[in-house]
Amino acid sequence: MNKPVVIGIDPGSHSAGIAVTEGHEVLYSNTIDSLTNAKWDDNDLGDLMVEFMLAVQEAIETYKPELMVVELTSVPNNMHTNKLLAYWEAAAIIAGSMSGIFIKRMRTKEARKLALGKGDMKKESAINMVCDFFNIRYPDDEAEAIMFAWAGVESLKKANINGG
Repeated sequence: MNKPVVIGIDPGSHSAGIAVTEGHEVLYSNTIDSLTNAKWDDNDLGDLMVEFMLAVQEAIETYKPELMVVELTSVPNNMHTNKLLAYWEAAAIIAGSMSGIFIKRMRTKEARKLALGKGDMKKESAINMVCDFFNIRYPDDEAEAIMFAWAGVESLKKANINGG
């Protein structure tokens, strides 16, 4: 059985992670700054979103994944953060839709359970598990994007086992 190629997206208010895996092997990972870490202001949001969308589209064109898993972001109290999360999530979904890829939105708890076997673990523990698997210290957003890609791999395996 071929290992599925999946792209995982971790939208974030500080930066967004993109990762492509084939099975559990990482083919590509990248972090794109959003407004908080960047040296720009809100007026530059459009430029940052275009950069992110182009990075997602380039990863899709290069690696031809069969699935994109995007974190279904939570709604924090801080409206600026909420806006950024929604924009990055939407930008990833638009990029995937433009490429014709199947998209699955997934909550973090579900992704951790599928990818790492335990949904209620802390963010730091999940990141450490991903990094320990490779003995490489990935940036946090990339590690979480890898986890979302792995969750997609596992969901595809389940669908194939169940005839879906």
